[in-house]
Amino acid sequence: MAELIGKGLLKTLLGELKYLYDRYHFKSVHFWDDTFLTDKDRVRKIFELLEEENIRFKWFCLSRINNVDYEFLKFIYDHGCHSIHFGVESGDPEILKIIKKGISLDKAEEVFRDCRKIGLPSTGLFMIGHPGETIESINRTIRFACHSKLDQVMITINTPFPGSPQYAEADKYGTFAKTDWSRFSQQRPVFVPIGLTEKIMLRKRKEFTILFYLQPYRAIKFIKTFFQPGGWEMFKKTFKAALFIFER
Repeated sequence: MAELIGKGLLKTLLGELKYLYDRYHFKSVHFWDDTFLTDKDRVRKIFELLEEENIRFKWFCLSRINNVDYEFLKFIYDHGCHSIHFGVESGDPEILKIIKKGISLDKAEEVFRDCRKIGLPSTGLFMIGHPGETIESINRTIRFACHSKLDQVMITINTPFPGSPQYAEADKYGTFAKTDWSRFSQQRPVFVPIGLTEKIMLRKRKEFTILFYLQPYRAIKFIKTFFQPGGWEMFKKTFKAALFIFER
């Protein structure tokens, strides 16, 4: 039964991509599916069949660190993947244990190195303000990211959403303004771990951003993206994001 469902989903996805490609001649696709790369055989089948139809496009996806290796990363790069985002969350092993992330930092570093070797731009997704977070653990995260082979980072504020285990337990680890829905944006602290303040959390996010992007390799590469197709739109989005982060 599971095999039949899998074949049905594959056929549906291929049909949608072919229809959109024939009708709109799109150049790029974002697969906003955290589990898109989980089934490697399915991914290989998708792009092998698309190739048979002479359908080629650039695409972006999300992935867990544990779902990829060098061979698979090379396959998706050769079949159009131009950017991949990895949820890392923290560069501190103890924080990763607390949030039950289930990844190792050694594996993360290996994956980022593989992406750099292949030429596949990688982005690390990090959060500040996990349960048990301290200034020291934030600093470890910053050092980990800065010393890694990541090309970009996205830094948000940890937000325990209703229905998650962390939402039910957050009060044990700090102050939680769980009734102020205007702050459930992952950009403003709604949960503040013991020993930290909102001001410290926002300041460390600014520091993280500055230290990461001011490294020569990343600064030059990032600036170059503004001169590529779509660069003006990228510049406007980056400028707007910078204003948002640094005004706080």
